[in-house]
Amino acid sequence: MTPESPPSLSQLFEPAEGYVGAAALVCGFRADAPFMDACVERFTRLTADQRGIEARIRVGLIVDPRNPQIFPDAVPGMLQLLVKADHAPFRLLHAKVALLLFRPIERAEAQHWVLRLIVSTGNWTRETADRAIDLFWCVELHDSESEGDAEPRTQIISDMLATAEFFDAVLRDCVGYDLNSLPDPLQPLEELSNVLAQIRSVGGNEVIPRFIHNLRTPLFEQVIERATPSGGASKSNYLAIGSGFFDGPLKSLDDGNDEHAVERVRRRLIDDGVLTKKPTLELFVNLEACQGVKQAAAVLRERGWKIYRASYLDQASTQRFLHAKFIFGACMDAEFTKASRGWVYLGSGNITRNGFFLSAGRGNLEAGVVLRPGTLYLKRRSSGPRRSANYLLPIACVDDEITSDDALAAGDAFEMPPVVCTAVPIMYFRWASSGDEAWLAPFPLLDAGIPVRVNGPDGRDCERIDTGFRWLGGEPRQVSVRVSDGLAVIVPVIGKDGRVAAAPSRPCSIADLWSQLEGFPEPPAIDEDEDEFGSDGDRFEETMVEASRPRVAMHSTLIRETMDLLEQIAERQMEVQLRDWDAWCARLQQTLIRAAGTEEVRGLHALGVNPLAPLRDAAFRPAFAQSGTRGGALYESTLSEIELEWQVNGLRPIGRAA
Repeated sequence: MTPESPPSLSQLFEPAEGYVGAAALVCGFRADAPFMDACVERFTRLTADQRGIEARIRVGLIVDPRNPQIFPDAVPGMLQLLVKADHAPFRLLHAKVALLLFRPIERAEAQHWVLRLIVSTGNWTRETADRAIDLFWCVELHDSESEGDAEPRTQIISDMLATAEFFDAVLRDCVGYDLNSLPDPLQPLEELSNVLAQIRSVGGNEVIPRFIHNLRTPLFEQVIERATPSGGASKSNYLAIGSGFFDGPLKSLDDGNDEHAVERVRRRLIDDGVLTKKPTLELFVNLEACQGVKQAAAVLRERGWKIYRASYLDQASTQRFLHAKFIFGACMDAEFTKASRGWVYLGSGNITRNGFFLSAGRGNLEAGVVLRPGTLYLKRRSSGPRRSANYLLPIACVDDEITSDDALAAGDAFEMPPVVCTAVPIMYFRWASSGDEAWLAPFPLLDAGIPVRVNGPDGRDCERIDTGFRWLGGEPRQVSVRVSDGLAVIVPVIGKDGRVAAAPSRPCSIADLWSQLEGFPEPPAIDEDEDEFGSDGDRFEETMVEASRPRVAMHSTLIRETMDLLEQIAERQMEVQLRDWDAWCARLQQTLIRAAGTEEVRGLHALGVNPLAPLRDAAFRPAFAQSGTRGGALYESTLSEIELEWQVNGLRPIGRAA
């Protein structure tokens, strides 16, 4: 909920100026490799190739065990922390939260940090980015109080401490570790633990956090507590509810009568003094899949509810489906154009028994936030200002009220998917060798009676020996582990040099460079010239299909080939938005440097020309990256670094007479 043009969810991983991602924890119901790779690239300012070579885990991911595993080599720099089969009870791990730590790029400023909290209603997937209407909330805490902080520092500290408590519990109960007892591959995450320890010593526990979770108490009870007006303030006379999924009638907790989920919300808010007795009630749904709202629509209208299609940033029509879960209450003026003393719940919990009305021990594991955004304005049928409620929430009412039940469809019922990936007794291996012998030493150490099978480079099970498992091949990045007849899990390998799932550095020809740049800001396409298992038995087939991207055509001469690449780069970067410029420069530098030392670049040396010079032309870069601007300085520095690596700095610009 930002008054500016909203960034995408992946862009929230972007570092502040002068900073770079150091450590992060991400929790969600679902995640996919392409989306997470885009997030981790922004976070670290490193492409997948660079992160594979660095081989340092900076991001830990926890998702529900009903999702396929994201293999260590699919998103270098990130490790999925697999949930134990006997995890603490909950139906679904449904919470969507991220805690990001940034450190200064300059080592002299290493003591400083920025901590960022993201609470999302959407999953960490491309579907969320491309097809869903979702909401997120983001707040930052700096190591020292800065002038112009928009919110009280004690409030932000309280939110961070509540989030740390949540992650500690999830790590401990689901994975078997906490932030103070991390295994070797996750040691960089200790930076996150150290910063949290610093802010615990400052205080903040006396302030009620906006961040909520249902580890002990249902989300609804916490929403009521935070939405209740204090000091004689007016009750809300307006209530809007939206959800990606709605329950139908529920048994009331007090009198046993059937009661629709949204009616339970309305009644409790009235009973607890949050809502007036005759408020304006609006319900926002997916017309094609509104579950329990379809069967109860007539009754809900009788109770005063008006039903609308959810909107997307004031757009009159959208193919996006409502996935966000939110409740918005406020005091509306007589003209219905100003919402004062508003409060908002947004989070992972749908308006269902398992998502909103139960604690995690009986329902899903959920998280969210309750905010008081102050006075907001409404322009219900036209594009509103960035501070308008209909821009920040999908409540623009761009379509007429749905008054016919025929316009509503219940859609498919939720079916619990099967568990497809849980932790095995081995979290990682250490590769070791002596003479002609090589083996994989497991962590933690295995009891001799545990039936673990490790797949070798030849496809057969490795021989189990005293030190672990005999390995007949070169050092792998990752290996497949199976317990009895259970599902296979891919486990990372720490090499002799201490790197985790490390990749070898591969040069890239000029002909192949465009494939790494074309799809920006999406991650580059996976190399197509490797077989399923890679050159050393370490590549495993990804579970999702990556769309192939066209390669730059081969041309008859080196100059023509290079100039075609420059034209493609110039055309693409003219389309890059300001908020993506830093990430573009990082991708451009790291991609082009891969060609340094190749036969093509050596051929350019022989011609005595600098082929990159045209990219400095004003016509080849956006207005915000012209000379004299911050974006221009970054871009020019990027080109200078590439020229140094290519060893063409000082040569005459291509196309200029000698």
